Amino acid sequence: MNASYRMLVSAGLALSGALTSASGTLADNLLCEAGPAIVLKRKADLPRPVLNLIEKDGPMADVGEPFQSTDIVSNPALPLRRFISAHQYACDLVINYERGGGGLARETILLRQTEGGWIVRK
Repeated sequence: MNASYRMLVSAGLALSGALTSASGTLADNLLCEAGPAIVLKRKADLPRPVLNLIEKDGPMADVGEPFQSTDIVSNPALPLRRFISAHQYACDLVINYERGGGGLARETILLRQTEGGWIVRK
């Protein structure tokens, strides 16, 4: 194995380690320090203030739960959105979700934690 290939493999392994899912949940009083990215695989792992923000536009099903994925309404009680995952790095949080209705799409919500709490980034 040549030196440049070894360096590339080492860099890739270092990056993959930084992106590894952490055990536990994201704390409501997150310290905004750089470190490994945290992958949250359930909506329930999000801090309560984040859940309140994302559900202002209506309820969001958790991973694997039923939701209204098409414009054919089979159950009006089902939410139009379903959580996929969230990725947190320092003070930034990216929430990935599916939106149903007129056309199934994957969308994101970008949030940042500030001294005043969580805010939606535009």
